[in-house]
Amino acid sequence: MDKTINTSINIIGSIPDYQFIYDVLRQLSQNASENEIYEPVIKRNIYSIRTVESRTRFLNGVKSAFWHFKNNDHETLIRSLYNSSGLENTKRFSLFWILVINNMLFENITINAFIKAYRSGRVQIHNDEIVGYLNHFRETNDIIKKWSDSTIDMVSSKYLTFLKKIDFVKGRQKKEFKYIQIDDTSIIFFIYLLKAIAPKQHDILKNKYIDFIFIEKNNLPVVLKKAKYTDYFNMQTTGKNLLIDLKYNFGELINVISNRT
Repeated sequence: MDKTINTSINIIGSIPDYQFIYDVLRQLSQNASENEIYEPVIKRNIYSIRTVESRTRFLNGVKSAFWHFKNNDHETLIRSLYNSSGLENTKRFSLFWILVINNMLFENITINAFIKAYRSGRVQIHNDEIVGYLNHFRETNDIIKKWSDSTIDMVSSKYLTFLKKIDFVKGRQKKEFKYIQIDDTSIIFFIYLLKAIAPKQHDILKNKYIDFIFIEKNNLPVVLKKAKYTDYFNMQTTGKNLLIDLKYNFGELINVISNRT
């Protein structure tokens, strides 16, 4: 999977109804043919998107942003999630996690602007803060150096729109943080996701994406040792590391969760 700087967040942030994303990912997970996806989305326009050009752009944008994988285990896990019924919260959180993993620009903005502001205890995050980070990033990145101010402003706005649509922030001009609490099923899924994308990294505290579980690292071993989680993996910790041994393979997890809920 080639992670390059691109503006795909502009497309994802412009999709008016995110059921469009969930449905396309479900069809992809079920190996639907191009025509089976094209017919309801483009031809019948079941999401009431005004132009064929927009419908096509959104469809291609979803495939480009969300349907790329680091390895077979990663693909198996995502496919099994979107091939299942229910688990709406986990699917919502997964959109965020998939973009962080697949999109370098989204990852950089999230780490250097969103997470910093969220953890500072502040109430709001402003579009100008994202613009400011991108302008700073532009000084050292050859791709962003070529972007106009209007492109940077659009990326910033669509980034925050995406966060609003997945219920991480609220408000119109000024975005207020919502309290992000990952539910039990999504925590289990995220641990498996980390193991899938970095199979040789035994200590998950060293995984670059661990902060996106929204639990402080020093509290994570205490949280994960609860029985509702250890049914899904074994855990060892010295306080400075956190070693996870999964009890199910990546194709089994969603079925096991669904049968227990």
